[in-house]
Amino acid sequence: MPDKKSHLMITFDGLPLLRWQQVFPHSNTITFGEVVQSEAAIVWLKLNGLVPTEPQIDWVKSHYGHLKFVVLSSIPLASEALLALSAGARAYANVHAGPQNLKQIADIVTEGGIWVGEDMMQFLVVSLSNIKTEQQHKQHNEWREKVSHREAEVVDAAALGASNKVIARQLGISERTVKAHLSAVFGKLDVNDRLKLALLVNGTF
Repeated sequence: MPDKKSHLMITFDGLPLLRWQQVFPHSNTITFGEVVQSEAAIVWLKLNGLVPTEPQIDWVKSHYGHLKFVVLSSIPLASEALLALSAGARAYANVHAGPQNLKQIADIVTEGGIWVGEDMMQFLVVSLSNIKTEQQHKQHNEWREKVSHREAEVVDAAALGASNKVIARQLGISERTVKAHLSAVFGKLDVNDRLKLALLVNGTF
């Protein structure tokens, strides 16, 4: 019978982390290589640091590609995050993430968003801004027509990886106002997280 639990955890030893069980009591943990029928909302893959990352992700995609999946790493790396996200992972996080982060990841992924940690987010958006071409810049600059001048200033800063606190200081406004502008922009540009916003602005979404 299909597994109807809301979260499917995959580890190399088949043992769940206590934290996972506390945060997601309605979950099932299986051993990497085990294939089960599942209707889980999210598949969580705990990477084996002794094995290359790409084949692990490829295996999950081949057997659970119809489900949203999250990649967890014991030693998070920017290169690994890019690999995971480009392969279709909806989130990349530290395997030791706390309960609050795990809940946040689950909420964002369930709603169709993409999640990465703040430090990793800044690295990714900076990398994206460095590789965009002038042609891409022109092609993807039409988003400015959909937002106000102030909102565009907030977007420009966010797309470079600036935190809300830094944006507020740069523009001389409150963090609350920054959040309000970003919420409005998400609606106008039809994106639901900062990473997708950065991808749109930098011409890769």
